[in-house]
Parts: sequence; structure tokens; C-alpha cells
Amino acid sequence: VLALLGLTLLCFVAGLIARSEMARKVYRSLDSALLAIPGYAFVRGFTDSMTSSQETAKSLLPVLVRFDDNEQIGFEVERLEQGNVVVYLPGAPDPWSGSVVYFSEDRVKRLDMTVAQAINNIRHLGRGSQQFQEQV
Repeated sequence: VLALLGLTLLCFVAGLIARSEMARKVYRSLDSALLAIPGYAFVRGFTDSMTSSQETAKSLLPVLVRFDDNEQIGFEVERLEQGNVVVYLPGAPDPWSGSVVYFSEDRVKRLDMTVAQAINNIRHLGRGSQQFQEQV
């Protein structure tokens, strides 16, 4: 009983420390440092969207980008003032590796699917695309 009480007290103190301003600063600096690692922003956006964080889920929008004679599923990262769209084009079957490409707005079409659905489609090498036929 004493050990359980001590463990509860330890967890309570750890929670107070984690909510402190100093802990927030450490988290922000660590997060900023990790953004330098290739793929971290994508992984972070994916995991955040899985927890239904609306703001972060909007930061990676599934899109279909048009090339000359084909199209590819990608993730819109942001829109630039000059009219270009920054798109992350994931590889298949491993969506964690890919390329960042800049497209004109007329070559990017937003898809009505979640990030998880798009990644699942990529991992399955396009199998199951029938459900998105009108879009793809």
C-alpha cells in the first residue's frame, strides 16, 4: 500500500513538472531540432492526424497531382504566395521516403480521404483504389 501511494505521488509530481513552462520550452526546442531529421515532419503530421488534431491534420492534405500523362497521390504541405503548392510525394510501398515537389495550383486536386486512407492505399500499392475511383 505504501509503495502504491509513493508511485501515485511520483506520477502526480511528474505530471506537475510536465505541465510547467520549462517543460514546454524543452519540448518546443526538441521538436524544432527534430524537424531537421528527414521525414520527421511527415511522421509527426501523420501521428497527429491519427489523434484527430484538426489543425495538424490540415497540415497534410491528401492530394492528387497531375504530371504530363499520369497522376500520383501526395500530401499537400502548404500553399505559397506565388501560387505554387508544396507537395510531399511518398514512395510505395514505404510512404516514409519520398520527395518534396513544387506544383502549380492547377496540377493539384484535393482528395476526399484521410491521411490514413491515403497511406494505406500507398502501402497496398494502389490496391483498393476502386473506392476512390471518382477522385483518382
